[in-house]
Amino acid sequence: MGVLSLNGSEQEHLLPLARILERVKPDERPQMRIEVNGLKASVFFVCPKTRGAGKFIYDMISRWLIPGKTISIALFFVSDLEWKGEWTAGEVAFVLKDLKEVSDAKRGFKFMQKELEMGLLSPFFAERVMELKGLSGREKLAKVQEKLGVLCERFGLDKSVLLTLQQFASKCSPLFIQERSVAYLTRLVLHLDAQRDKCMPVKIDSPLGMRCGLGLVIDRRFCLENQMFERSEAFKFVKAVFPKAQVVECSYEELDGCVYLEVTKKSGDAFSLQEIEKLKKNWTPQEFAKKFTYPVFMPRNEEEVMRGLMALCQELRFVKDLPQVTITFDRQLDKSLRFTVLLVRLGTEPDLVDLIGPEFVVERVRKMGVLRSRYEKQAHVICVEIESDGFLRADDTIDTLQARQRICEMLKEKIGAFRDFNGGIIARELENFEALKSLCKNASTHKLQEFFYALKPMHLRSVLPPEELKALYLKR
Repeated sequence: MGVLSLNGSEQEHLLPLARILERVKPDERPQMRIEVNGLKASVFFVCPKTRGAGKFIYDMISRWLIPGKTISIALFFVSDLEWKGEWTAGEVAFVLKDLKEVSDAKRGFKFMQKELEMGLLSPFFAERVMELKGLSGREKLAKVQEKLGVLCERFGLDKSVLLTLQQFASKCSPLFIQERSVAYLTRLVLHLDAQRDKCMPVKIDSPLGMRCGLGLVIDRRFCLENQMFERSEAFKFVKAVFPKAQVVECSYEELDGCVYLEVTKKSGDAFSLQEIEKLKKNWTPQEFAKKFTYPVFMPRNEEEVMRGLMALCQELRFVKDLPQVTITFDRQLDKSLRFTVLLVRLGTEPDLVDLIGPEFVVERVRKMGVLRSRYEKQAHVICVEIESDGFLRADDTIDTLQARQRICEMLKEKIGAFRDFNGGIIARELENFEALKSLCKNASTHKLQEFFYALKPMHLRSVLPPEELKALYLKR
């Protein structure tokens, strides 16, 4: 018999190895037994030489021998040996607290003996068992790294895939890794490293239950300079094929020219092969290009700002006049909308900065004249940013009118009543639309908006009664 020791000192291994072989003998099937002496217990095993056998049985005994309790291992010995074949033998010794734990350990060993035998025979089955038992995110990443190392050696893959794994792991949330299998994470890292388009079925093991979805890797190399293809554009592409699809939270990632996105059905059912094929048929740069968002370069025209302030000053003619306000859409940012608010009022009122709060940024204040030689007219240029998520329509467009109305409400809460100089017709149209929506409760808001804002001439939106609008909508 020959002992294959890691440190080259065979004599140190002979005594514990002889103690193990006295209790279990090498066989084609893994052999194991548990011995209990008082509160001290040991698990002995011998199996055909298998990669990772020692770590597997250590993890299983320490974490799952007694359900809900982690056992502290006092002694762990494992060694490879040659005798009519190659074998792995080992001993796991531990101390229990009381007789109840002794009874639980014996019962647990009996229940898990079949799993231990299968895991000692097959590294693949050992990985599946440990994954089902529940690996932490760090342990899953270690398994993925191990599998990628094996694939690199077997198929000659570039070692850069390991760097891709590190980059991917640094960006992903721990919850994302926890809810995906080791096999899926390995496939995902391989496709991200190759930077090629891929559509993969995925199972998400969330606390709310198992959900099925699709993982999409989209290569952005077809984008020209200054073209944007990000989360919203990728989802628009999927939405065009699957109107009822929804994005999985915390699934969007950008990595070396690729974007990754997961989508599921609202019902949680899996996507059929026909649906996946339908998606792949539309998986072309031409279809992606239809969903491009081009960044807009539109600096604010200061001449228009000055003309607006002068027009508002002319409207402020009496001491009892309300503050004059114009609200203008400025630009769309990544997750917000920016508006410019021009406000002219008399200087006798409280300081505006103390009233409006941090949501409104006062860029500048200037004197624009005097009323009755006593009251100073103050003009304020204010920047307002508001999150765009709350104003997303069913067709993934942003409703700036609703965002503008929200800013009006916020401003009214801060400074009280004011005159919306450039929003009278807008406010009237919104009132008319809300009245129409209340009459057509079963109709889709998106379809009602398409009908309402397609009316020509445009003044009909504000002058037609809601009842007549409803009749026109039902007749169309």
